[in-house]
Amino acid sequence: MAAATVVKRRGQQSVLEVIRRVETLHDEACREFSHSPERFQVALEEAISKLDDDTRNAAVTFICRTGNVEQFGMLLDQLESSDDSFREIVAEAVFDLAGRLSQRIRSKDETLLPHLDQSSLNIHRAAMLNELDQRLHRYEALTNPLPLLKSLLILGGPDDTAIRNVFNKRGESCRCAAQKLLSEDSHPALFGLLGDFLTHHAPPVTVMDAIRARNDFEFVLHFLSHLPKKPSGHLALNLAKLTDLAWLQDSMDLLEQLPVSVHDRLVVVINHAPLKEETRLKLKTWIVRHSGAEAREAANDVLKELPAEEASQILYDGLASSDPQVEAWATRRLRAQKLPDTFEELVKRLDRNLDVVRDAARNELFSFDLDYLLQIFGDLSPGQSRQCGQTLLKINPNALAELIGEITHPFRRRRIRAIEAAEALGFVNRILPNLLNALSDPEPSVRCAVVEALVKNPSIEAIEAIRKLTDDENRHVRSSVETVLANLSNVLKSENAGFATQVQTQAVN
Repeated sequence: MAAATVVKRRGQQSVLEVIRRVETLHDEACREFSHSPERFQVALEEAISKLDDDTRNAAVTFICRTGNVEQFGMLLDQLESSDDSFREIVAEAVFDLAGRLSQRIRSKDETLLPHLDQSSLNIHRAAMLNELDQRLHRYEALTNPLPLLKSLLILGGPDDTAIRNVFNKRGESCRCAAQKLLSEDSHPALFGLLGDFLTHHAPPVTVMDAIRARNDFEFVLHFLSHLPKKPSGHLALNLAKLTDLAWLQDSMDLLEQLPVSVHDRLVVVINHAPLKEETRLKLKTWIVRHSGAEAREAANDVLKELPAEEASQILYDGLASSDPQVEAWATRRLRAQKLPDTFEELVKRLDRNLDVVRDAARNELFSFDLDYLLQIFGDLSPGQSRQCGQTLLKINPNALAELIGEITHPFRRRRIRAIEAAEALGFVNRILPNLLNALSDPEPSVRCAVVEALVKNPSIEAIEAIRKLTDDENRHVRSSVETVLANLSNVLKSENAGFATQVQTQAVN
């Protein structure tokens, strides 16, 4: 309430007293003041012009705490001060405001400089870049130009005139200082600037050299985190120019520290950068051995280049992984690698209680479908046929519905083949109502096929349905029915005789 009242009062003295008390102000009060930067313009100029250090320092602190970017130009003017200690405080304030504005624009974090909308942010950014560019025109004459140069680099982008001037018009000392900052400083905005340059045509040599030279973890992590999974255009061309990347040429220590989440982007760099063949092979082999499923998928091609035994062992290790995604990845690679027990391993994973693994096995067994079994079931033994039928249902739960569709197909030969397959694969009891309906098929040969299938899997319902065909209009059907019923009767008599003999034997004993 007091802060809001100060903003409304006309007297400058109350505003000046607030500035002097900046160290004791609550954050909420500073946020209140940030919405009225023009109210403090005169008081801030007066405070900074005073000779006592406490008031001047308080004014600079107030500008920073309220995010008063409108005073950026005034702070730059104060850098000409002969007071070294005050000039250092002002330089820190300049960099602080530039950093917050840059972070707000890049991250879209509205808790930073909340009083500025997007339009205002862009206006202030352009104005601050222009102010910095004008002063860096006299780079060699400045007492401490580095804070200004760093502020410009973290605010700018490849398309900004101020940035282009640093690399093209500001002289060797400015360009060397910029390269040193880009090569060694760990400010996230500088990382972002390097990455942005890679998406543009012909980045400055200084920039490319800085990217090649960096091998610090923070830069590599930022670089990979912001790299597209499918680079194209200028980015792909510039990645291909990155010879001798320091962090890829050194030991594996840095790469082993990287989180799995960026390993797939690491593969992007490996694929595009002109690496030595042995380096590329080593890196990709490490990824398919140790990374997550997504990165392993991106590095799949290395399996073809490894010795067959080594590639097979990598896949077997993947199948034994506790990560379902990695197990699914290995499952998807089995057929391509042509392992001797591929089919058994795939079938084993049809029973896994993990959707991602089960689906991967089903997809790899896509050719093991109903059409395939309809072609080969006649060449299989009864035991093999039944096992294939059970496997088919695990791969494709809709297989029965597809078989029923074949039983009603317009082509007679297709209907007969489906009925015979239903018996061979052990599906008769599963689709019994559909087979019973087929007993009324208009084609006698189809009705005979149904009778043959049902009698091999006799049930009371099936036998009753077959008996009704003893008066069928077609003699071939009648003959078939009489034969199967006679055979069935003999079987039942034999079974009953055997049962009676067993009862007698037990009685004698």
